[in-house]
Amino acid sequence: MLFKPSAPVAIDLDQVRAARAKLGKMSRRETCTLVWILIAVALWITNAVTGLDIGWITLMVAMAMSLPVIGEVLQPKDWGEVPVHVMVFLTAAMAIGKVGAVTGMNRWIAVTLMPGSMPESPILLALCISVLAVVIHIFMGSVIAVMGVTIPAFLTATQSSGISSLAVIGIVYLSVAGHYLLPFHHLNMLVGQGEENGMYSQKETTKMSGPLLIAVFITIIAAVAWWSVLGLISSSPQRSQDHTSPPALSHLKPLFPQSYTRCISHGDIKPLTMDGNTATAHVSYAFTEVAGIYPITPSSSMADYVDQWAAAGRKNIFGTTSTWWRCSRRAAPRAPCTGVSPQAPGAHPPLLRRLPHLPRNPEDRDLGLRRPGRAG
Repeated sequence: MLFKPSAPVAIDLDQVRAARAKLGKMSRRETCTLVWILIAVALWITNAVTGLDIGWITLMVAMAMSLPVIGEVLQPKDWGEVPVHVMVFLTAAMAIGKVGAVTGMNRWIAVTLMPGSMPESPILLALCISVLAVVIHIFMGSVIAVMGVTIPAFLTATQSSGISSLAVIGIVYLSVAGHYLLPFHHLNMLVGQGEENGMYSQKETTKMSGPLLIAVFITIIAAVAWWSVLGLISSSPQRSQDHTSPPALSHLKPLFPQSYTRCISHGDIKPLTMDGNTATAHVSYAFTEVAGIYPITPSSSMADYVDQWAAAGRKNIFGTTSTWWRCSRRAAPRAPCTGVSPQAPGAHPPLLRRLPHLPRNPEDRDLGLRRPGRAG
């Protein structure tokens, strides 16, 4: 229906038998090729045991096939026919997943294209995952990069859906490994493109992509039915546990009863959004009794936070007010250290001398200390 023949197609079995008889027995070159391919396949299968990387195995076998005596399969002219453009594309396709993770592209694509909620029906859920994977594959092109982007996002979105993580990975793989719109979407299509290879062009590839997509969705539905029989997909979604009375924590003796009660009762806790510096200040203050801050960067506001909390009498997890010393050496080598402390200032020089950012020079050891009249 898609590709109508230009002439009637007929298979003459007599011509096939004659062509096969004309080939004769396997030549030495063909035998060497078969042996080296079997060696490569055996090393690929056992790479987890031998520790040899698949890439190095392929390179060594290709080099061995060009050596005298044991090889003589590849000739110098054969190396000139290597499709360098395909190798360059493969290098970029393998690297796009890592580049996308470093630059934030993977996360942006997942957040932009992922729906707010997933359907509860296993078939609809699988088709939704398949459609999203295909859409991302159209834009990214690389099967490996798409799997690296979509699988973590889909695993997070389907945690309580009753579908196994193995099934999610299988759905993504079936969707992108069997789909292509242009030749670069699939390595097999890219390598076979051209009159000298598979005798098809980009036009035939695009023409085939539509019906192939229907076949991909049918395959996904059949796979979901089979995985349901195996128990990888449950028809009833898993509900999250009630955190107000977790049975796994009922036998534990709380170290701090008040804070422990708040941790397992989420009704009175409101989620906060803050920058990393503020969050670090909260955690440091809560778990610290006595400490000193040496401002490495003037833009850091951590010292201001803890000074204000200490001056206001805020309690840490030990039930006491944290003692914080803010040290500054910006004015002169003997600039004083300031901070909020209810204790005598003279008790803290040994502590301050142990701070890693304070100088160790003998002339800087007698640091002057004073108590400020206000916080900060």
